[in-house]
Amino acid sequence: MKYLLIFLFALNITLFPQGEDKHIWRQLVSESGEKFWYDPTTFDSVSNDRLDVWILESHRPPLRFEGIEADVYRSKILYTINLLTAKYGLKKIRYYGLTNKELYSYDYDMYISDDTFSFPYPIITGSKIHLVLQEFLKKKRMQR
Repeated sequence: MKYLLIFLFALNITLFPQGEDKHIWRQLVSESGEKFWYDPTTFDSVSNDRLDVWILESHRPPLRFEGIEADVYRSKILYTINLLTAKYGLKKIRYYGLTNKELYSYDYDMYISDDTFSFPYPIITGSKIHLVLQEFLKKKRMQR
């Protein structure tokens, strides 16, 4: 019986892949008044001076993209930040429709191998990435 339960558990994991991790969203507001959310759960797992962080945005009016048939009402992007160079890049993108159904996804990290291409964008003061980075640094200071 014990082996049957182990087999069924392993079969469940293999046949029914688990969804993406659950997020804990914290809201931030930019200087322009734009609201967005970030997931600070990755703050404790920084390695090699790289921080990966999910940012969630709501889009009103919705965004329109060629190749995506429906309007995009939410986007969830996994950014990767190089803490030494103050540059960032994209790892994953998820776009959602009005009913929160995923419309499109893309994983950049499957193809990127060189740091030159992994972190092409500078962090601009006041940007979403800058605000999230400030939250990360606040948390690190509090842990000292």
